[in-house]
Amino acid sequence: MSNKLIVHDEIFIEAASERVWEVLVTPKYVAQWDALRRLPY
Repeated sequence: MSNKLIVHDEIFIEAASERVWEVLVTPKYVAQWDALRRLPY
């Protein structure tokens, strides 16, 4: 059985597609995105 990953937010990253992919899948960057989501708006 596989897990589904669903994104409910939108982001804009102004960078080359290779860099965008790196930011979206590298654990250290994923942790930073998670930390940003916890900030109060």
